[in-house]
Amino acid sequence: TTDMNGKNKLQQYSKKKKHYLTACLWSSSSFHTRGSKSAPDNSNTLRLLEWLTYNLHIAGFDHIYVYDNSGAFANDDTENFESSSSSLKIVTDLFPPSKVTRIDWPHRVCNNNKQTHANPGERSSQYAAEASCRVRYGDSTTWMATLDVDEYLIPAGSWMISTEKNTIDNSKEIGLQKWLRSLDAKKD
Repeated sequence: TTDMNGKNKLQQYSKKKKHYLTACLWSSSSFHTRGSKSAPDNSNTLRLLEWLTYNLHIAGFDHIYVYDNSGAFANDDTENFESSSSSLKIVTDLFPPSKVTRIDWPHRVCNNNKQTHANPGERSSQYAAEASCRVRYGDSTTWMATLDVDEYLIPAGSWMISTEKNTIDNSKEIGLQKWLRSLDAKKD
């Protein structure tokens, strides 16, 4: 749609946004592989550092919101969780607040399966975090992706998000498994 002066309303609206391309990430300093009874994997802080660096400097994200779920399973006797090694704060603080926002998200999972089921629905906290991110920060960005710490947007050939903004701005959604959706597009 265009205004009375023939200017694209979507592009005008997009220019008023604080960010062009943001990502929402739900993560934890450690995790158990779904259905596994093994010891937790504690490598997520290193994985997060690599992921943030890649997505900010190579993929071209303007800002990343990290929903830190580490506190959901922290010991109840931990006095200062945010400064402990159990938090992702040690990694997110390496980046300026203009690029990375850490949200403490200590919500435990809800059990959406039968009590005796091997998989009690541990990802429901992630879905709630992603919905929270869209509601809280969606109005401040043109495009928002929801990704996991092991998922990367890999440029194909010379195609990169940062160099294709005009093409992207005329789209409602980009075919990246629908992880990236324009928040300015009309709801169909």
